[in-house]
Parts: sequence; structure tokens; C-alpha cells
Amino acid sequence: GTSLIWSPRLMEAVAPPVRQKLASELIRAALRQQRERGVVLAQAMLGPDEPVGAFLDAGFAYLADLLYLQLNTTKIGPPDETALTFDVVTPEAQTEFSELVERTYQDTLDCPGIHSLLSVEQTLDSYRGQVGYAPHLWFIARHANEASGCLILAEHTPQLWELVYMGLVPKARGQGRGRQLVQQAARLAQRAGVRQLALALQDYHGAHGQFPPGNLGHRDPTEAFTPFVIFLFHYLDEANRVEMCYFSRAWTNQL
Repeated sequence: GTSLIWSPRLMEAVAPPVRQKLASELIRAALRQQRERGVVLAQAMLGPDEPVGAFLDAGFAYLADLLYLQLNTTKIGPPDETALTFDVVTPEAQTEFSELVERTYQDTLDCPGIHSLLSVEQTLDSYRGQVGYAPHLWFIARHANEASGCLILAEHTPQLWELVYMGLVPKARGQGRGRQLVQQAARLAQRAGVRQLALALQDYHGAHGQFPPGNLGHRDPTEAFTPFVIFLFHYLDEANRVEMCYFSRAWTNQL
């Protein structure tokens, strides 16, 4: 199984020089207990002020930075024209759904480090074990009757849902369908009277170990340049726009 380890809470009186060591020892003790219970993977999600160093000392690997976004569903615009249809994942469709999720992992930029640690079934089991698990909000997205993507939502409160996972198979990417998955999630939340839809996503730095370059191929500061935003298109389901760019020409020449 998997578990989530929370950051240790220490009394203010603990001297700063020993805080990380003590926190690390507490984390190791928690890991030993989890191992005895059959847990094979422990995860931690930390805020900016929590002790990352203590987790690293205890053996954790730093995988990615996450950005948390929220959408006010009362302010969403009209949906895009879409040929996608959405089927709830029934018990009979579990095998198809698992195979589909695995296909969405191919060439993914969504926290690739985790996929070598968990099987698809282990990942889906971890979603089922989370607070807010709602099997009626697990969907197969189809295009022309072919499974093209998936969508998993969770109900946290009557006013807050989470977009837990969405993915597309490789040949369905770059056509605006990722946006259509998000729009479907927002519409479902809106119809249910839910005001907020939350999403955690991995940033460019987490995927590549560096920030996107400020420009590409232009050294002269007086010359027009290709801006960093094009390196983020893959994360906005706009990969097709990257293919339309000529990197040997200045950005302003392509407007």
C-alpha cells in the first residue's frame, strides 16, 4: 500500500540546530511503523515553510514542485465545441480504464518520476483511498467511440471538488482536448452547485530541473526574441502551437 507522511510538529522551545535532526528521526520512526504495516511507498506533500531537509535526510526523494489552482465554477464561459463523450467508469469497465490510464502515461510530463515507483493499479488504489473518493466522478473520455482520455474528480466538501487526474493518450494531445476535459470537470461541478474546482499541477521546473529559458537562440539584447511562454504550451495542452513556431526566427516575426 501507500501512505502520506505529514510534516512533524515540534515545540517552539526546540533549539534550531536540533530541529531538523529531531524531525528526521520522527519521520524515520513513522516510516518504520508504515513498513511493518506493509506500506511500500510513502509520500509527503510539503508547504513552502515545512522542513524539506528533514524528509531528504530520512530517505525521501524530491520529485516535483506542485502549483495549486482553483477555478470559480460560477464564472466559467460557454464550453468549446467538442466531439468528446464521457462515460462513467463502471465495474465492468475497470480493466479498460486501467489500461487507458497507463496509455496516458506514455511520454507524459506529469511528474514522470512517480510512474517508476507505482503501478497503475497502485496509483488508482491510492486515489480510491483518498478523502473525497467519488466513483461516479471517474470518466472515460471518448472521441468517435475510441477511448482518448480519462478524468478523475473527488468531492472534498459541498463547495469544493478536486480534479485529481486527467490524461490523454499521445495521439489525442495537441488538439485542445485537455481544455475540454477541464471544461467538463467545471461543468459537472457547476451543475452540482459546487463553487470551487481545485487542481494541483507540476510546474516546468519540476519536470525539467530548470526554469524555462528566457529566450532561445538570440544573444543580442536589442534583437527581438522568442519568449519563454512557448516552452509552457505543453503544460496548457497547446503542444500544436509549438510545432507552428519557427525557432530560427524572432517571435515578433511570427505575430
